[in-house]
Amino acid sequence: MSEQIDQNFENYLQTSFRQHLAGAVNEQQILPVYPETVKTRAKKSTGLKWAIGGAIVALAGATAAFAAPILFTPPTVEAVPAPAGTTEPEPTAVPPVEMLDTTGWQAYSDIDVPGDFQYPADWIVEGSCDEMGCVLFVEPPDSAALDDAGEGTTIELITGGQDDDAEYLGRVSECVNCEVVGRIPGLRGRTVSGETGDVIVVKNSVDIFVTLDGLDGYPDMISLHNLDSDELAPRSYFSFTTNTGNVGGDIAKDFDYVVTVLGTLQANADFAPQRYPLDADTGESAPDDLAEADLPKIGAVKPDSTWKTWKITELGISVQLPKGFSVVKDPFEEGDTLDIRIDSDKTTAGKENKEMLAWPDRRLDGEPGNIVGQFSGDHDLGAIPGLKVLSGAEVHIGFTYYGTYSEIGLFVADDSDLDFGAGAFGITTDDNWAPMTAADRDLVVAILASIRPL
Repeated sequence: MSEQIDQNFENYLQTSFRQHLAGAVNEQQILPVYPETVKTRAKKSTGLKWAIGGAIVALAGATAAFAAPILFTPPTVEAVPAPAGTTEPEPTAVPPVEMLDTTGWQAYSDIDVPGDFQYPADWIVEGSCDEMGCVLFVEPPDSAALDDAGEGTTIELITGGQDDDAEYLGRVSECVNCEVVGRIPGLRGRTVSGETGDVIVVKNSVDIFVTLDGLDGYPDMISLHNLDSDELAPRSYFSFTTNTGNVGGDIAKDFDYVVTVLGTLQANADFAPQRYPLDADTGESAPDDLAEADLPKIGAVKPDSTWKTWKITELGISVQLPKGFSVVKDPFEEGDTLDIRIDSDKTTAGKENKEMLAWPDRRLDGEPGNIVGQFSGDHDLGAIPGLKVLSGAEVHIGFTYYGTYSEIGLFVADDSDLDFGAGAFGITTDDNWAPMTAADRDLVVAILASIRPL
């Protein structure tokens, strides 16, 4: 499940800007479904999904009233001839963005988002931030993302989030059918390669977006911070654009509003890219690893009478699970390996869909499968008392921690197969980038430690 969610998210990021910049709009693209709204206002939202499987960024929508545009008409200034003997300055190549009156508009600022902006009082900003970055929706009351019949154009602000995102952060393309709407006065930005330029608003046939002027092509993502720095955190780079190809809308209908929202963009002086990853217990910046005393421990949580024993014949094991957990076999086709999930259907304190996966080393057609290997991790938490595989070797629990990212799985001490008589398999949490608390980690260890041969 989490792999699909992560893939959906990655697909979303891949199509949210680049394809529409090039004018390659696929009308059959499917709008990703975000199950729950996380309201983001002037401070950090912590309403994230926590998963021993995959972390789900919850995005949804809300509605409000809509107002008609009122264009500002700049006052007429009589031209004054330059004094004799002076040289008149060259006119600015790109004029400023023509904007609506923003009186009464809301101001958006968030310590985790590199750009501040304003938006109409009856629009809403929603979304959230996590280790992967931030995804915000700036939505008009009739947003097409909220209603299939809606014509409102949603604006997205998407930040980078990982150290290996250089290729994604640095993408630049030639823009098809593009027209510069105007520049944002006094605002300059840089690309991940260090090129700098004036920040401008550009439109094509389907979208309106913020980018840089004077470069060879228009960069997807820009930074407004430390323009002379040799290296910036990936979170410093972001895109600010409509996405009608993915979520619908009519940019002609909302053109003046969208241009004005983009035109109010400014650098956030309080932006703190170093905040992530956050410790799941404290909400503060997390260490790169856990101290020995803070590692999860076998026996810290003991199954009680409320736990139920489940048999997994495909793996030749039984496992004890807390109330609310169950064993689920993922849908599969002939030739695929069989995925077995341990899921929680409980949602408490913002945690949902606790999950680990097992991969048997065989396919439905009888051929060997390509399984995930045994997981020893960075820390050996010790042997599970009384549990041995067919070779007679002890089974240990491995653990890795990368600043809230935790992975926990089984491995055999002598590197023999994790096989209890029904074939070799691998089993580990499918955590990816989900934060876990200390209690979460101890619970996973207790579940793995309860495994016994059938």
